[in-house]
Amino acid sequence: MSEGAKSYSAPLQIVLMLGIVIATIIAGYLMTPRTDEARQSLVETLGTKNKGVLLSPTLDIDALALQRGDGTRWSIPQGSLRWRILIPAVDQCNEECRQMLYITRQIHIRLNKQANRVERAYVSLGEEVDPSFKEFLDQEHPYTLALRTDREHFESWLAGSQLDWQPDKQVAILVDPVGRAMMFYTSDDPGTDILLDLEHLLKHSPQ
Repeated sequence: MSEGAKSYSAPLQIVLMLGIVIATIIAGYLMTPRTDEARQSLVETLGTKNKGVLLSPTLDIDALALQRGDGTRWSIPQGSLRWRILIPAVDQCNEECRQMLYITRQIHIRLNKQANRVERAYVSLGEEVDPSFKEFLDQEHPYTLALRTDREHFESWLAGSQLDWQPDKQVAILVDPVGRAMMFYTSDDPGTDILLDLEHLLKHSPQ
C-alpha cells in the first residue's frame, strides 16, 4: 500500500468509528422507554413476572427535590443510562434500613460486569445525613449516594401510588435511567427478586 493510500485510510477509519459511537448513543436514547405505557410494557415483555410491585403511573424522582449533603440539588444526569435503587429511611437508618443497604450491596456485587450500570442512593427523610453515618456509607457502601428530602414531600410524592409507605417498613425503589420510579420492593421480599428483575432490565435496555 502506498503512503498516500495509508494517509487516506486512517481518517476514514476514524470517521467510521465515530459514526458507530454516535449511532450507538442515538439507538440507546431511542430505545429508552419514555412513557408509563412503554415502561410497563418493557417490564411485562421482559418476563419479570412482577417480582417487584409495579408503580403505575410511574413517579418522577426529580419531583422529590433531592439534595446532596451540601444542600445543592441532585437530579438524574443528562444522558444517564444507569438504573438506580433508592433506599429511603427516617431516624438515620435503623437496623432494617441497614439490612436493605447490605442486601442491595450484595445484589450490586452479583451483577458483576453490569454493576457499573446500577447506582444506589440512600435517601434521608427529614434529617441531614449524620457525619458518622456518612462515614459508615463511605466505608461499607462505597459509591452509594447520600441524599435527603423532606418526609412530608416524600409522602406527598407517593400519594395515590401502589406504595403504601410506612416509616417502620423498609422499602427499595427501582428507578429507570430517565428518572422514573417504576417498581418497589419491601424488606419482606428476597434479594433474589431484585436481582432477577435487574438482570432482565439490564439485558434488554441500552447500555
